[in-house]
Amino acid sequence: MENDANRGLHQFEKLNPLSFNGEPDPMIAEKCVMRVEKIFEALGCSEEQKVVIAIFKLEGEAEHWWKMTKTGLEAKGKPLTWTNFLEAFYEKYFPDSVRDQKELEFQQLEHKDLTIGQYETKFTELARFAPHLIEEDSKKAKKFLPGLRPPIRSKLVPLLLDSYSKVVRRALAIEKDWEENHKQKNQQGGTRGNTPKGRREFEPKGSNKRAKKAEPKKVPPLKPVGPYGKCGKNHDTKDCRRVSGACFRCGKMGYLIKDCPMQAQQQQEKPKVHGRVFAITQQDA
Repeated sequence: MENDANRGLHQFEKLNPLSFNGEPDPMIAEKCVMRVEKIFEALGCSEEQKVVIAIFKLEGEAEHWWKMTKTGLEAKGKPLTWTNFLEAFYEKYFPDSVRDQKELEFQQLEHKDLTIGQYETKFTELARFAPHLIEEDSKKAKKFLPGLRPPIRSKLVPLLLDSYSKVVRRALAIEKDWEENHKQKNQQGGTRGNTPKGRREFEPKGSNKRAKKAEPKKVPPLKPVGPYGKCGKNHDTKDCRRVSGACFRCGKMGYLIKDCPMQAQQQQEKPKVHGRVFAITQQDA
């Protein structure tokens, strides 16, 4: 038994297992356990061998914890199996409150700004904290879909895929196709009027790229008017009544100023001035 343990420990060390010194981060403890169990599966270790080998990777505070825990297990008559070891280990370094938090995080997991690959990795990492939600492959596929971004999810839902691996592969294909189309549009947009890549695609339709200030209408400058040769007055040729033959007083055509109705009207309206009569007497004469 001791030779088997020594041989197993030697093979165990060759696979570079992680050491654990009691870090407060529960995810580090979980990572160490997952790594160790992966090695145990490869080596085909028994339950008793797992405990003997695993305690060699406990350091610092974790090593002190195990010494006290081992004494307690032996006092209660519990065998030092891997199952009992994990129960005590998780109670200390990965309590139920943390597990509940991770399960909630899994239930609320969304694609958002992650890539499909990153989203799938996070989904798998958290799924182990809620195994009851993904007992079957079809349930796992259905749980994966709601967290995807709407443009990708809308293309997958009508396909009614009931396999998790098919859902992931199809999501990756849709994402790749979308990225290629997006890249092509950006390149086309960049060759038109030196528009920055990606800018043209996100500009709202019908909107002006830049509001232009209203420019005032250009008014032609007034031509300087000098004395006109026909009449000697300051006006343009077209306004000269001597040239057009219009009445000098009212500006209408058909008669001259002497026949202008306004002329006759003004003369009638003038007050009559009574002349003074001077009588010369014989004495004045």
